[in-house]
Amino acid sequence: MTRLLVLGPGAFAPPPKVDSVVLRFDPRPAALPIADRQPFLAFLHRAFAQRRKTLVNNLAGSAEPVRALLEARRLSPAVRAEALDPATLLDLFRALPTTGDARC
Repeated sequence: MTRLLVLGPGAFAPPPKVDSVVLRFDPRPAALPIADRQPFLAFLHRAFAQRRKTLVNNLAGSAEPVRALLEARRLSPAVRAEALDPATLLDLFRALPTTGDARC
């Protein structure tokens, strides 16, 4: 994040009682490519769709690949999405097959 400039109240109509700052946000080097962002959000939506269900059940269309991935990472097949950290969820997303119903 880089601070580019400060805008005083006179830059707006009606003028606010505070100064404003223009910031530039640079993506992190490890950020998802733009093409993967929408599929990842769809994956998260499915993973958290019903909070009392396990991750395997929420991703029912791809249950076997998910179960195999969890076992390979020494995670319980009964794990819920809320119990996983963001890095693990991203790792699972990247490891799932891209064809069919598995990722979205």
